[in-house]
Amino acid sequence: MVEDTGGNLWLGWTTGLMRLERHGISTYGDADGLKNFPILAIGETVGHKLYVAEDHYFLSEFDGKGFRTIHPQLSPDAKAVWTSNTAFQDHTGEWWFLTNGKLYQFAASEDFNALAHERPLAVYTMGDGLSGSMMFHMFEDSKGNLWISTRGEAGGRNGLSVWDRATKKFHALSDSDGFRTDKAVSSFAEDRNGNLWLGFYQGGMARYSSGSFREFTTADGLPRGLITALYLDSQSRLWIASSDNGLSRVDDTNAEHPGFITYNTSNGLSSNNVRSITEDLYGNIYAGTARGVDRLSRDAKRIQHYSVREGLVGDFVNVAYRDRTGAIWFGTPNGLSRLVPEPELQLTPPPIRLGALRIAGESRALPELGSTEINSLELSPTQSNLQIEFFGIDFNTGGTLLYQYKLEGADRDWSAPSTERTVSYARLAPGTYRFLVRAVNAEGIESLAPASITFTIWPPVWQRWWFLALAAFFVGSIVIALDRYRANRMKELDAALTESRLLTETLTEQRSELSKANRVLELEYEVTSILAEATTPHEAAPKILEAICKVFNWDIGVIWNVDEDSERLRCQDVWPPRSFDDFSARTIQHTFAKWQDV
Repeated sequence: MVEDTGGNLWLGWTTGLMRLERHGISTYGDADGLKNFPILAIGETVGHKLYVAEDHYFLSEFDGKGFRTIHPQLSPDAKAVWTSNTAFQDHTGEWWFLTNGKLYQFAASEDFNALAHERPLAVYTMGDGLSGSMMFHMFEDSKGNLWISTRGEAGGRNGLSVWDRATKKFHALSDSDGFRTDKAVSSFAEDRNGNLWLGFYQGGMARYSSGSFREFTTADGLPRGLITALYLDSQSRLWIASSDNGLSRVDDTNAEHPGFITYNTSNGLSSNNVRSITEDLYGNIYAGTARGVDRLSRDAKRIQHYSVREGLVGDFVNVAYRDRTGAIWFGTPNGLSRLVPEPELQLTPPPIRLGALRIAGESRALPELGSTEINSLELSPTQSNLQIEFFGIDFNTGGTLLYQYKLEGADRDWSAPSTERTVSYARLAPGTYRFLVRAVNAEGIESLAPASITFTIWPPVWQRWWFLALAAFFVGSIVIALDRYRANRMKELDAALTESRLLTETLTEQRSELSKANRVLELEYEVTSILAEATTPHEAAPKILEAICKVFNWDIGVIWNVDEDSERLRCQDVWPPRSFDDFSARTIQHTFAKWQDV
């Protein structure tokens, strides 16, 4: 057995370890004198005794060890409206009981047990100025006036009445007073400036100041849902509990447009259904929720959670109250719990350890007490699946450790806080990684240093740098060789093409020469034949011209001759154009005079 810095006792034996908390939560139930649950209201008498209002109008007083319970003289059919505070003692010691049809007033008495036998001092109904018959909530302001709200169910109607202590009369507020009579007031609070704040069962709230009401809704930043509780803390900040969106806080209650700061599950609350609020002597705020109690530090930066695991009698905390000694009382449908807060000690950050490591299904050996650091693991491509287990040790009072982790090389941010102590990674890509994990205690304090695992997953052979370099070298060599071959081949082709072009030109010239020679021979043959057959030159000339045109593919043959009689040069078309059909009809003659410049 050993005591830690928080005063907790740790007991160890062969099968495990147990922590005994020095400052735990006490629970009270039937064995302690309470009679009926749920707990509906908690307060203190003018004699500084804690009282508890239970279901069916049982009223209990705490004597320091247990409870004495009585039942006042009420109508046998008296019933409480759901979520109402059924019993209330004002500053004079008079008792008030809220029922489903009447409001009972009992005279002050120093003897708590005598209340069970006394007759009511007065019984009030709508005929006495109350706004309705279903009594809902009661509040006493700094002037000693009582505010009573009614709720519109089972034939009743919503409303608000104020009991003037001087006149001892009720005044029901109406629309003419600026009050919304379609809403039921579910909670009250008064700030340091004397403003009265009202939370509505239907949602929204109002501020009553200088005889007028100013309403606030979700459009002003107020949380949605039923306003279950209002509380003014030691710093004059107004706390607002809602059934749907957690807590809100107003720092300047006198501002024309007050700002609302919201706390809900997105920034640390265990539930958005907040039912009650109180404060300890050190400025910490306690929010009773549907999932236990959340304690917000004085600066609202840290949240500690209490549940049945930490000793609460039940998780649905519908009433919270701090007594004169500083003890915090929580009422639930299962009974009553008490917490005695103490100033925060120097809190020890929770150490974190790596408990187990499995790579590709195979366990790696770790010390029995875990390890804080594992470095330079080199893994093959087939070892890309990892399972990591870790644990932390909390040396502080209460709370549950949460864990956050991240994998550098794959993750950018820490994971959301969780109670899970195992994380698995499958098919990690080749690369270098660093796994980090840290513990976070109920006060929000993190491990001084995270536990870590550094490892490298090698890529397959064909993805490694040297293989890629060799492959690039071979591919480059092949490309260079192919390029050289292409260049040489292009040179060879250019040379062959040049040679072919020269040869073609030579052959063309030779062919042209042969063609000319052949035509000359053909023409000589034709001319010789014509001359042999013609009787006169005049007869042979056109035929010779025709032969020339045929041989050389000319379209128009032209003959020039000299007329001896007239001594004139004559030009005659003797071969028609290709488009002319009639040779004789198309013959054109031109005659030039002697010595005429042609």
